[in-house]
Amino acid sequence: MNVKLTLRLDDKAIEKGRRYAVSQGTSLSQLVQSYFIMLDDPGHEALPVSPRLQALIGIGAGGFDESAYREHLERKHAQ
Repeated sequence: MNVKLTLRLDDKAIEKGRRYAVSQGTSLSQLVQSYFIMLDDPGHEALPVSPRLQALIGIGAGGFDESAYREHLERKHAQ
């Protein structure tokens, strides 16, 4: 059952929320609902992950070779 809720928020906060909701392909109401659900169950994925973010998941997994990174920086800044 959906129930109407009135919130008093700063204009800037509402505008930021609306822009974020649009960028995620959802409504501001759904965004707020998802946040409330998350408060009770932090492990619950309230909003689906956007395709853009999904493409990045796991990209940083794996070992980090500091010496290779230092060599890269040395070559990059040797000019």
